[in-house]
Amino acid sequence: MVEDASMVNQEEDRSVYLLMSYYDSRYTDSIYQVTFKLGGVTHEPPVVELDQEFYDGFYIQGARITNRSQLYILLQNGYNDPLKQVPSGYSIETEKWSYHSSLPPNITSKPLATLVSAYDKLYYIASPVCLPPIKEPSFERYDPAQNLWERMPSFPFYHDDGIRLEIIGYAVCYGVILFSLWDSDLNPNVVAFHESINQWSQVTFASYAPFRGRAVVVGDTIYAVHALMVEQIIAFSFKMDKGEHGCITYSLSPLFTLRGLEIECPPVPFCELKTGYLVHLGNHDFFHVMTGSPNNEPRPEVQYLCITTFQIVVGEGGRPMIKTIQSTIHPVNIKGRDWFFLEFCFTPECGDHEPIEGDIMTSMNQPKQEEITLNEHEPTKDENVLTWEVARSEFLARWCQRKRPRKKPSWSNRHVV
Repeated sequence: MVEDASMVNQEEDRSVYLLMSYYDSRYTDSIYQVTFKLGGVTHEPPVVELDQEFYDGFYIQGARITNRSQLYILLQNGYNDPLKQVPSGYSIETEKWSYHSSLPPNITSKPLATLVSAYDKLYYIASPVCLPPIKEPSFERYDPAQNLWERMPSFPFYHDDGIRLEIIGYAVCYGVILFSLWDSDLNPNVVAFHESINQWSQVTFASYAPFRGRAVVVGDTIYAVHALMVEQIIAFSFKMDKGEHGCITYSLSPLFTLRGLEIECPPVPFCELKTGYLVHLGNHDFFHVMTGSPNNEPRPEVQYLCITTFQIVVGEGGRPMIKTIQSTIHPVNIKGRDWFFLEFCFTPECGDHEPIEGDIMTSMNQPKQEEITLNEHEPTKDENVLTWEVARSEFLARWCQRKRPRKKPSWSNRHVV
């Protein structure tokens, strides 16, 4: 971990692409691009204009495969017109930002699903919020080299008792895809899919805050946006151990929150629901992107984005902390439409780090070592539980106050990662 100065060249232009979904009834999803120098701005940031917009009446899911420099777009129909034919997905060349090729159809249609890129392939899983019966295969994998979809082991955590889970985040590390979930009462859960042995497992976790979006893996640490308090960055580590009968067990370390993130306040405060995303810039440098619904303004012309560049450094006592480099407000031209939330964000200048399985298997075969205890200033397990419960209660209370009828599924059910 770096001690101080940022590794990012602050004289270079950097871009962040934002895949957004609007909250209005047209299903329209959009892609915006924000470009700026990291050294700060000396003038008012220009209004962010639209890069691409999707008017075809479908939800979209996006994921990129860095080694191919391609962004993959898959379309979903939701439940509003189940007989409507869903077109095949396609890929976009991110270097030239041009259409590349279409994808073959999925084996089965999925009204709502989560799209994940891992180890040069795409994984597509029917969202647990889908109404039963869920068609099989509920879980598929696309291999771009072969240009085909293949059936994967069914997601084993669907509930038949009315409890509806939602996948809200994921991380890719050591040959495993970690899925962050919560139910309708925001009770968290974490499950794992081992991609080489095609096996699902429950993850033991001591943290009490699910994470949102694609987490970033740097070294032995996973960084992510807090699912509810999107202004916070959380960190944890992932462990694989040999259990009874030679099976592999999975666990996450106790959660801690990184201090020091200073986010510029927008001219119009965000109201109600906010969304955030973490974008890796390389080394220990990051973008934090945040937006939210405008403050009771009907059909606003712009919605504000807060983009904060920060670096994780070693603070006093050797404790990791955040050094905020720059935070800027960017008005986004939404043309008088309803507000949007963030689905997926990335920068083409930096790929996704996905440690391979061999990086952790060696440590699994080593003798057990004494666990490192938390710094005395870190929150205890009980404090983490209390913080999470307070945030969960406040979120549910705000959500219950929203009585506006919707033509789309609710925000929670719509917002699959």
